[in-house]
Amino acid sequence: MAKVPNFSECQPRFIAFCKAHGLTEGDDFKPYEYIIWVQEKVAEFRKLKGFKSHEPFTDGMHAEFTRFLGR
Repeated sequence: MAKVPNFSECQPRFIAFCKAHGLTEGDDFKPYEYIIWVQEKVAEFRKLKGFKSHEPFTDGMHAEFTRFLGR
């Protein structure tokens, strides 16, 4: 188990994970759950956008993916 840190210390993708799971600062979470969640979201994003699974993300794709998570 790990504790959710102060959101001001976190990157936007992790904050999106916390919001999706109802987690707030100081809550316990299992880090592997974040990894699984973000991998599932990458697959969902690639399918939605028509990107191939082997196609590397460009800087623009990274930014778009982060926005996708925050919707």
